[in-house]
Amino acid sequence: MISEDVTFHDESGHWGLLALQGPHAAELLAQALGQEVPALQMYASTTCQLAGHAVRCMRRSHTGELGYQLLAPPAALPDVWNALWAQRETCEVRAVGLEMLDTVRIEAGIPIYGRDMTEETIPVEANLEAALSYTKGCYIGQEVIARIEARGHVNRKLAGLLLSGERLPEPGAKIVSPQREVGWITSATYSPARQQNIALGYVRREVLTPGTSLEVHTQDSTLNATVAELPFYKQA
Repeated sequence: MISEDVTFHDESGHWGLLALQGPHAAELLAQALGQEVPALQMYASTTCQLAGHAVRCMRRSHTGELGYQLLAPPAALPDVWNALWAQRETCEVRAVGLEMLDTVRIEAGIPIYGRDMTEETIPVEANLEAALSYTKGCYIGQEVIARIEARGHVNRKLAGLLLSGERLPEPGAKIVSPQREVGWITSATYSPARQQNIALGYVRREVLTPGTSLEVHTQDSTLNATVAELPFYKQA
């Protein structure tokens, strides 16, 4: 709860976003800045001077690896992009779009709001325990979190699924065990790391064990699925 007298304004139209993701993210950013990247905790941010512009730099991973978000006015983005792109060969980086970013996100088992979670999702269900405090008092939803801590589990969790065949299931496709419906798909993609289709979906805790065989019922077919440990791949 905010006790101060404040007014909120929608600033989304005043900012553009570039993301640096992967093991060379800090190296690339340091090259473009001409200095070491400030040490930041996850989700912490600082203002840097990049390509003659004040850029807000936040540490944020979309891939399970090191990552940064760079926020700047839309008019400044071409200069910021060019300053980063000029260092691409030194740092062995590539430009990718949202489709590839989404693939890597799913491989890393990272949920995205609006697809893998909504305002109805309990953070523990989405494997977001790191975003919770079990000691802070008086916040919305604290009673639910306290009950989960006391009980020791939730009834369902976001899980990884290895899929057979070439078809990708649509969001909302039913996940079924031999006995009953046990969940639904939220995201799916082809995984270059696993060389097969994979998906994220909510699955009841009784069938969460990696290796459990399930089925995914799409609009016009049935796919064999196996529960997989998240993330789908681990860094060497």
